[in-house]
Amino acid sequence: MKKKAMKLFKMLIPLKIKWGCQISIDIAKNEKLLKLMKKSGCISVLIGFESLNPKNLKLMGKSANLINDYQEAIKKIKEYGIMIYGTFIFGYDYDTADSFKLSLEFALKNKFFLANFNPLMPMPGTRLYQRLLKEDRLIYDKWWIDEDFSYGDAMFYPKNMTVRELEDSCFNNRREFNKYSNIAARALDFKSNLRNLFVYFGGNIVSRKEIYKKQGSKLG
Repeated sequence: MKKKAMKLFKMLIPLKIKWGCQISIDIAKNEKLLKLMKKSGCISVLIGFESLNPKNLKLMGKSANLINDYQEAIKKIKEYGIMIYGTFIFGYDYDTADSFKLSLEFALKNKFFLANFNPLMPMPGTRLYQRLLKEDRLIYDKWWIDEDFSYGDAMFYPKNMTVRELEDSCFNNRREFNKYSNIAARALDFKSNLRNLFVYFGGNIVSRKEIYKKQGSKLG
């Protein structure tokens, strides 16, 4: 897979375009790949951090995220002028009310380009969906076609918080991260965000608008 990626990046170099992608954070261990990504025009990457709790990561099988030092990995990626879009999900069995605050502080401290904080989505056909169904924890049997389901709603009963706490805390994290004062503060990342200010501010303006537009809207 790495050989194919490197081949693609080399093909992109002559095109002189700017692009972004989704990666696993363990790419920070491969400087050769990072150098080639930068040279080929990569300016942003989406990383699914999902959770800062190792127990949750083990539960979801996210072994690539079980690294010793998140900060060093983030620093390494940014050294190549690449902005980071971090995503987090909440509601796993080891999440508590403190999980939201910790993730928000982590995203702000590391001056992520963008970040999203969402309720865990049990997708049909997955082991997670089957487990929650067996445990009688699904709020909607088929949330994806349920007329009562809206964007931002929780789809199941979490263990260590109420459904309302899960929904409201995710929404509050999104709003806090995208406050104008925080957008301005995050821009002051000299290695990545400041190098791509047009894309940075454009992406954040759209993200802030979508937060309020989508919340509570029906899927259909």
